[in-house]
Amino acid sequence: MDLRFPPIAADRCLQFEHFPTPTQCMIYRNWELVAPQRIAKVLGITEARVNALASDMGLSVPARVHGDFLKNGYVTLIRANWHLLPYEQLCTLLDITPAKLSYLLAEDDFLDIKLGSIKPDTPPLGDITLNDAQKEQTKWIRRITEQTLAALPPISAEPFDFNPHFHDGVVGKPGKCDRFGIRMCASYCALYGDPFLDDELLTHSYPDALLEAYRDLGINALWTQAVLDTLTPSPFQPQLSVGYEKRLAMINKLIEKLGRYGIKLYLYLNEPRALDISFFRDHPELCGAKERGLGALCVCTEPVQKRLYDGAKFLAEHTPGLGGFLTITSSENLTNCYSRTDGTHTDCPRCDKVPPAEIFALVNRLLFEGARAAVPDFHMIAWTWGWPGWTIPDAIHGIDSAVDIMGVSEQAVKKNIGGVTTSVLDYSISVEGPGEYALATFAHARQEGHRTFAKIQANNSWEMSAVPYLPVFEKVYRHVSALIEKGKPDGLMLGWTLGGYPTPTLVMLRRLYEKSETLPTLSQLYAEMFPGPDTEALGKAFHLFSEAFDNFPFDIEVAYHAPQHYAPSNLLFDTPTGFTATMVGQPYDDLDKWRSIYPAPIFIDQFRRVSDGWQKGLAVLKEALKDTEMTPTLQMLWDCALVCGNHFRSTYLECLFVRERNDGVFRDDIVAEEAELALSEAAVMAHNPTIGYESSNHYFYTRQTLLEKVLNCRYLLKKHGYESVPERF
Repeated sequence: MDLRFPPIAADRCLQFEHFPTPTQCMIYRNWELVAPQRIAKVLGITEARVNALASDMGLSVPARVHGDFLKNGYVTLIRANWHLLPYEQLCTLLDITPAKLSYLLAEDDFLDIKLGSIKPDTPPLGDITLNDAQKEQTKWIRRITEQTLAALPPISAEPFDFNPHFHDGVVGKPGKCDRFGIRMCASYCALYGDPFLDDELLTHSYPDALLEAYRDLGINALWTQAVLDTLTPSPFQPQLSVGYEKRLAMINKLIEKLGRYGIKLYLYLNEPRALDISFFRDHPELCGAKERGLGALCVCTEPVQKRLYDGAKFLAEHTPGLGGFLTITSSENLTNCYSRTDGTHTDCPRCDKVPPAEIFALVNRLLFEGARAAVPDFHMIAWTWGWPGWTIPDAIHGIDSAVDIMGVSEQAVKKNIGGVTTSVLDYSISVEGPGEYALATFAHARQEGHRTFAKIQANNSWEMSAVPYLPVFEKVYRHVSALIEKGKPDGLMLGWTLGGYPTPTLVMLRRLYEKSETLPTLSQLYAEMFPGPDTEALGKAFHLFSEAFDNFPFDIEVAYHAPQHYAPSNLLFDTPTGFTATMVGQPYDDLDKWRSIYPAPIFIDQFRRVSDGWQKGLAVLKEALKDTEMTPTLQMLWDCALVCGNHFRSTYLECLFVRERNDGVFRDDIVAEEAELALSEAAVMAHNPTIGYESSNHYFYTRQTLLEKVLNCRYLLKKHGYESVPERF
């Protein structure tokens, strides 16, 4: 089987000059994330030599490994080492085969795209011999590292140790949830790529403590990714289906486990998955649209239609008790021949003669008819994500009326931000729905006899996803209240891969699941969500947070590419790197990509407004909590609010730094403050394992990358002649 990897970009790789050598950078970044023995194996040296190199940089020896990053945080490791290790050494670090790495890059939520669809040109790393200048720099690293560690609290909560905290924000029990028949989210800690391999992975992704919290929050459905070729026998490439029996057994085990908590499992299908172009040398009649070395299996061909029908039938037949399917037919994946187009044209000669609405409907029809051939009352939800607006009426018309139709509630809502008009595709809390686009979709679906689903982001979004929730309750309350009044959807999806943590936001929404003549007020809800503190004082803080967040310069490209998820850890460079920011992956220093539709001055000023307003809210919240016992719920509230403030401030500062750097100005004050923000972030992470985590990206940053950010800032200050030490040290 041909393996697919992003191509190597010759002579292109970041240089991390705050380290004397790449080998030292690799050890520093991975320290206490993986065992020294594994680092030694990667570098081809002894464990004693690794320990010596680590000790020379001020790192703790012997190392105490925190969390199981090899199993649960491999995306974090891949991202951290992308500019350091070649593919072979990445596989050694992760203890996986090249085939497994190829699969993860292709199937783990567009990981190859998140990494930029190229591999930096990284020569193999090994042992080093330092010259005198490098030895002096290593001594300097040791001094800064020891100072930084002395300024931080010890780690009291291990990475991925979420279980003790899942009920911290869950107050009370659900009443009669008779509004929104299905209330769905993704498991907070579900591994995205291939979680159905063994019991340990399944337990990590769906722990009982989390399921119990979901039950108490009125959540009755969870979705997870599924790929037909890994769950059913593939007629085209049987090797892709190796292990499908075991995966099906694990799915059935999960169905039974969820059922104990009154929760149904839905499988997200994005089919038919494209195959490597080499497959079509012997099967040219099946090839449709082509992209990035892949060929679409054209759904206008009988064998592909049969594959979708038979695969859906087999899957439904072998997963009794499954809640149903959730489908997307236009996305970042190449699936049908219109899946990666604007709907006006495809390079597939067969499909180019067929309207895209017919193709979207055909895929859904084949999956649904196949499933219903096995289970007569099988349930399916067809999401309109990515469908050009003009295709929606015809696509819905071509889908069986027993299929529910889902739309993004805030889609196409327009908003003037700093004089720039933006429009939402998805993933916004700052721009509130429901919009006319979604309401029209719901209305049309109902006219055709379909039930409807609204997809929102309740806890967090790609505007800021490094915390379990944003305390902008006013915005979420207004959005869902308007959905109840205007949209009246039959079901509610509370978020995509992000946003599944059991939070006070979901406690608030639980009350809205109960039908009543009038909705509870925010003051009433705050009293239930946060027993103890003065409700009025909390309300003032939450109002300031919501008002501040209203200034977020939303555009889907900003949400995907700006540095707000990574900001306190995102390295500063005093010369342009030349690398392009990637989708929720590597922000680099790409201000032009960050700002998208916004002129740089407006973009930067909007983040200043978000940051300044958020700091006002923090001051009010701090006062409101001053004389109150810090329960776990209130501690999480403060942590989330503080970390959001750090991220928004850091994003603003980095935008300002890059703009002025490009104009030839070095801002030492920004660099010094960035070091402080990294320290503040690391201090919160020490006791809160949820900070920096999102299930499809794992940890955006770690204690080590935050330590490196401090080192990076201190190096730049030293390089540019600023020897002053920040007060924190």
